[in-house]
Amino acid sequence: MRRPGPPAALLLAVAGIVLATPAAAQTTCAIPDSRYEVAPAYLDDTEGDRSLAVAMSFTSCRAAYDTRPRLPRARYLGLHAGGTIPFTSLAVPPHLEARASYGMSFCLCERAPDDPMAPLDEAPDAYAFHHGYLGLGARAQYEASNDLDEQGIVGAVELRWVDPTRWMLPSTVVSLEAVKPTKSEVRDALGLERAAHGRVSVRGYWLVPLGGPLSAEIEGAYFWSLGLDEGLTAEGFDEGPFLAGELMLGLDRAVGRLLIESVFIGYAHGRRPTAGEETRAWSVGIALGSI
Repeated sequence: MRRPGPPAALLLAVAGIVLATPAAAQTTCAIPDSRYEVAPAYLDDTEGDRSLAVAMSFTSCRAAYDTRPRLPRARYLGLHAGGTIPFTSLAVPPHLEARASYGMSFCLCERAPDDPMAPLDEAPDAYAFHHGYLGLGARAQYEASNDLDEQGIVGAVELRWVDPTRWMLPSTVVSLEAVKPTKSEVRDALGLERAAHGRVSVRGYWLVPLGGPLSAEIEGAYFWSLGLDEGLTAEGFDEGPFLAGELMLGLDRAVGRLLIESVFIGYAHGRRPTAGEETRAWSVGIALGSI
């Protein structure tokens, strides 16, 4: 088995590939209260290595809305922690992270309904115009590779946009980030200090309804690190793409206090900022939540 390399509303929703829904994208919070999710999964890295794994996440969000008829807005505060943990040393693209976000969002619309949480398709005539949601926020984040060899603290400002009425347009996040490594096996091996550096990240996200309980989720991202030492650039930490897709069958079946939310098959390929090499993995699993 190969060694893992030092290793992915108003659109101000917490951006998780399993957590977002079309209705959720219409508000500041993808999860309007609190929610946790556990997804036992089987991973295959397409190079002969396989592993059982568990993907876990916790999300909490609070928002305050107004109902002004033109350009209504909201403030939000969100928390999120999650990641995929293989039961072996298998290297997979998703990394581990915990983040807190705060910001403002604006509906680019006029004559919004009295209930700002009302789905747009329930009141299509209530808008003179509607061009989606625009937001600006700040984020503090801890990130780590799956093997915990690379860890860091991130501070960021984000510009976000989503239009939930046009699923073919990606929900988009552009962020300018300051990164301070707190642990780095690759820097230690190269004899480098854990110096702070900059980073620019761009992310696009699609949720595609396929009819009935079937849906697809697609995420594409790219990052550029700024001010890295040449040794880290040579190791592949300077920039990288990430692409992930998931096909989900929604179930929402209760078993006691356990909720079987969906079964899924997914594929991820690329490099996260905590990785010096591109990795890939297929995953098959079941998403579990609580009632």
